[in-house]
Amino acid sequence: MRLTAIRGAVTHLSLLAATGVVAADLVAAIFFDAMRFDPDHPRALTSDRFVRSKGHAVPVLYAA
Repeated sequence: MRLTAIRGAVTHLSLLAATGVVAADLVAAIFFDAMRFDPDHPRALTSDRFVRSKGHAVPVLYAA
C-alpha cells in the first residue's frame, strides 16, 4: 500500500505522499483485520463503516 500511495501521489504531483505512507499500517490493520466487511455485500447492516477525516491521507485509501 505504501508504494501504491507514493506512485499515486507522484503521478498526480501531490506533495502529500508522506501522510499516505505513514497511514498505510494503520489503514491496513483496521481495514483488513479489525473491520467486519463483506466486499460482496458492502451495504449490509452488519458491515462496519470506514470513515476518514484526514483528506490528505486519501492516497492510502485508494491503495487499499
